Amino acid sequence: MGCEELAAERCPCLLAETEECPYCGLLRGEKVCACDWQGRCAFERCRWPEGTEGDRPAGTVVAVRVLDGATGLILRGDEQLAAAPAGTLVTFRLPLAGSRERSAILLRTYPSGLVYLLSLEPLPGELLLGRAITPVPAGNAFAGYQTLAAAENCLVAILAAAPLAALLAPLAAGLRARGCRVTVAPPGAAGTVPDAAIIFAAGGENEIKRMATALPSSFRGLVVTWVTGGR
Repeated sequence: MGCEELAAERCPCLLAETEECPYCGLLRGEKVCACDWQGRCAFERCRWPEGTEGDRPAGTVVAVRVLDGATGLILRGDEQLAAAPAGTLVTFRLPLAGSRERSAILLRTYPSGLVYLLSLEPLPGELLLGRAITPVPAGNAFAGYQTLAAAENCLVAILAAAPLAALLAPLAAGLRARGCRVTVAPPGAAGTVPDAAIIFAAGGENEIKRMATALPSSFRGLVVTWVTGGR
């Protein structure tokens, strides 16, 4: 696959830092190089760039993803946030005078120091892009977050209804980067994953209770939950 950014001397871009580069398998964490050679090496450019995103101060929003009723923010994390586990709840304010306090959930950290925050409300991307915010950690929204933080090379089942399941894609990608096999299924499929080492159930309180009662008696794994509000 070719890459316009590489040809236009704009490499490395943000996709290299989030391990989603469409051109270089090495930057996606693969063991060998199998690129469609364009006369330049994206891996070398990423390792020894002339200027990098790392020059931006902590809190700088480098990408905004407009989602269905929500917003994904990729920003440069400070030392504390870059080491925080998934599920960390942060509060912040928009760079506007008199802005009210907002909240977001950390879903993934990247080796480059970037972090992915999910806000369950629409945010003005054009205002945030390139600007700095100050995320303040305020506990963890995932009950049993330590289990997810330690997960490696195991089967993880993410159970959530369709709209929320799509928003959890960065969490699933982060688990896969640690060698986990991840399956995403609707809440009613709790009984179909008896071999999972970890079940991550997300949704309303009653929804999670129904998932728990649907687990087969043979299930011997651990359960992590995220109550998103509502019944």
